[in-house]
Amino acid sequence: MPGTIKEPFHFGHFFFSLNGRVTRVPFSVFILPSKIFFWGAPVVIRAYPLDKSLLLPLVAVISILHISILWPIFAVTFKRLHDIGLSGLLGLLAFIPPVMSMIVSGLTARATLNGLSNPTPIWIGTMINMIFYIIWACTLALAFWPSCKGSNTYGPDPSQPEDTSEVF
Repeated sequence: MPGTIKEPFHFGHFFFSLNGRVTRVPFSVFILPSKIFFWGAPVVIRAYPLDKSLLLPLVAVISILHISILWPIFAVTFKRLHDIGLSGLLGLLAFIPPVMSMIVSGLTARATLNGLSNPTPIWIGTMINMIFYIIWACTLALAFWPSCKGSNTYGPDPSQPEDTSEVF
C-alpha cells in the first residue's frame, strides 16, 4: 500500500525494552516455548534418575538459563499487556513460574543427593501446581486476547503500518 511503512523487527527492543506494544503472534512465539521450558525442566529432572555427579551441573545450567531469560519474559509480557490496554506491572506475575521452577529444581536436586524419593511435601506440590495452572491460563489468555485497535496510551498499534502519506 503506497504511503505506509511496516516497522522492521528490532531484537533489542523486543526483548529488553518496556516501551511500546507487542501483538499476539510474536508474544506467543517467544513466551509459550519459554513457559514450556520452565515447566518442563523440573519434570525432566524428577522423571529421569541421573547420576549424582550430573545432577548439580544440570540444575546449575537450568538455573542460569532461567535467570538469563527472566528479563526478556518480563519485557515481552509487559508490552503485551500494553497492547491490550492494561498496565505492564501485571507482568510481574511472569516472574513466578521461572522462580518456582528454580526452587523446585533445587529441592529436587537436594533431595536426590540425600537419597529421598519425594523431595517436597504434597501440599507444597499441590500449591505449586495450582499457581502454575493459573499462570498458564493467564499466559494463554494473553496469547489469544485481541489487541486494542489503533493507538492507546502505550503507543501506536504495531499491527498497523505507519502512514507516511502526509510526509511525502
